Amino acid sequence: MHDALLKEFCGGERRYRIFRTLFSEPKRTFHLRGLAAAADVDPSNLARQLPRFIAAGLVERIEGEPQPRYRANPAAAMNRKLMALFKDPPPRSTPRTVSRKKRSA
Repeated sequence: MHDALLKEFCGGERRYRIFRTLFSEPKRTFHLRGLAAAADVDPSNLARQLPRFIAAGLVERIEGEPQPRYRANPAAAMNRKLMALFKDPPPRSTPRTVSRKKRSA
């Protein structure tokens, strides 16, 4: 349930996997293909998404040689909450017991 809710919140499965990868290890940096592999998304799809996440302040681009690297932006206040949300394991659901009484005919 927790993961299903987060997938809706993120706007879909791919974005969920990208955010889960970035925010579950906020200090880790990734190059584009490494992030795509870790999140199990297509690199070209990720390349289209990253500028939007950067513009929104969710992701930080770090210039480097030979390639730029990306990580969750530690400076944004909202990101601390997102990091906590993705760091926590999903809550365990308890199975419901349904009791049915026999009807006498």
